[in-house]
Amino acid sequence: MITADFQCFKVIDVIVNKLSDYFYKNNLHHAILGVSGGIDSTVVAVLLYKVKEHLKELGFHFIIHGYSLPTSTTNPDELFVSTLVGHTFCDKFQVDNITGIAGNIDNFLNSKLLPDSFKSGNIKSRFRMMYLYNMAKEWKGCVVGTDNWTEKLLGFSTIGGDDTADIMPIQNLWKTEVYAIANHFLVKYQEVEDYAKCHAITSSIQLAPQDGLGITNSDMDQLGAKDYYEVDKILYAYIVEKQPIEEIVESFDVSTVYKIINRYNNNFKLKLPITITRDEFEV
Repeated sequence: MITADFQCFKVIDVIVNKLSDYFYKNNLHHAILGVSGGIDSTVVAVLLYKVKEHLKELGFHFIIHGYSLPTSTTNPDELFVSTLVGHTFCDKFQVDNITGIAGNIDNFLNSKLLPDSFKSGNIKSRFRMMYLYNMAKEWKGCVVGTDNWTEKLLGFSTIGGDDTADIMPIQNLWKTEVYAIANHFLVKYQEVEDYAKCHAITSSIQLAPQDGLGITNSDMDQLGAKDYYEVDKILYAYIVEKQPIEEIVESFDVSTVYKIINRYNNNFKLKLPITITRDEFEV
């Protein structure tokens, strides 16, 4: 949720410095990134690009490896934008269609406990992370995650899939803050007339948020909201401002409010992993 005290340039500076310090101190020369075309992976790709510029000043060689891993359920527009972003901001970029291998795993497991779309979606997400970690092993690098705070609150991630990474640069940012950063970069690249980068960022901003897993056509289909600006306002009112639901529904559609808040209240992923403390062993 974008608040009055949110300053893009300051947030970007903190993230870039933090990432640069992480890569430099750990002598990691390779960043591995899954590029979906969505706003989250696009913003992370741009942030890594800025990290590379910063590390170059220190004489530190740094390479961004981007991978687009489409399946049969990937929207063609999403694949187009992922390719555009990957070629624009990554040093090395590769597209590998994982439909066949994900389908083989799906058939092998043959679980009937979940609807096919959710089961298949989880398999795709987890295999993508297996792929990225394999690349990280090959290049002796680390996997950079693309989760944001809004999607974390809503449970829009797969355990062992896209919620897994070595470093999560935007996980504590609301989705609308991620959009704000994207627009900030867009303005900066417009000022220097770098139209290739402008085109890539604009295309990502305009792309409808979607999981690419075949569960629904878009995130808004699942939430019943107009956009993520509305979603963030509802979550912020309920979680941060502690407004009762009866007040929130006065400003938003009732069914939308209950869908979003119910997802948050029933999101068991926020409580994982469950651990047993040493004190509990003292019997």
